[in-house]
Amino acid sequence: MRPVRLKGLAVLCRERQHESANGPQRLSGGLVRKIIDESLFGLAGSDTDADIIERFTGRRLDVLYPGIDIPNATPAWRGDYLLAIDRWDIGNNPTWLLEVLAAVSDSTVLKVAGFWWPPSLEAKFRGRVAQMGLDDRVQILGPVTEQQLDDLYFGARALIFPHREAITLPVMEAAAHGCPSVVQRGFSLFTDGVDAFLPDPGDEGSTPAVVDVNTSRPTDLTAFILSTKLLVDDERLAWNMGQRARDLVTNYSWDEHGRRIAGMIEAHM
Repeated sequence: MRPVRLKGLAVLCRERQHESANGPQRLSGGLVRKIIDESLFGLAGSDTDADIIERFTGRRLDVLYPGIDIPNATPAWRGDYLLAIDRWDIGNNPTWLLEVLAAVSDSTVLKVAGFWWPPSLEAKFRGRVAQMGLDDRVQILGPVTEQQLDDLYFGARALIFPHREAITLPVMEAAAHGCPSVVQRGFSLFTDGVDAFLPDPGDEGSTPAVVDVNTSRPTDLTAFILSTKLLVDDERLAWNMGQRARDLVTNYSWDEHGRRIAGMIEAHM
């Protein structure tokens, strides 16, 4: 079993915090400031998160990217299919990736793995697949085991991740397996065109970057489609980009993760 993964802000407080009987609760802005002000130190999940929190609270937190497993070796060639993996829910679902799939080679298959909630979301996705005539090109796998996930990362040409986040585990895990990613710009660990493709989601000024709250579809898919096509059409480009990404995330193994946490605690205690 892998260590528990924490996403977002983690803080070590001077006083014990009380957990709500109803489980984790959304924190108000004032409470976030209070928690940070009364903590010995705080951890942000990425440089982007740290920047946002600093603007919000006036305090710069230490940055701790997630820890990941690093396989001993990766395949000498990338596979042919595209992979999408996440926990799919309202506002976080892969429907618009079907538009990307339809724009690349007819022989390319998209494998979609992960848990769906509510179940009706998966039904709607299947309906859209049928509506677009992509039944033979989309495989909906549902939840997968750790071994199955490793095999999927190893065999994919690329991971296409539909959501805009400062840091995301599937992209880092894919990189550890030598699998390159296409993920909306804003992912703060990789460099566009070097370790991954980070296409611009669209005009963030007068036009919203996301036009559909139910699918998180970017305003402009042109760059996302072009980036995906480059990897689909050039296996060596995909392999080399995946290896550069792997070299980078090797610094974020669980051993390194533990050493970073220990060093941060020692520095602040």
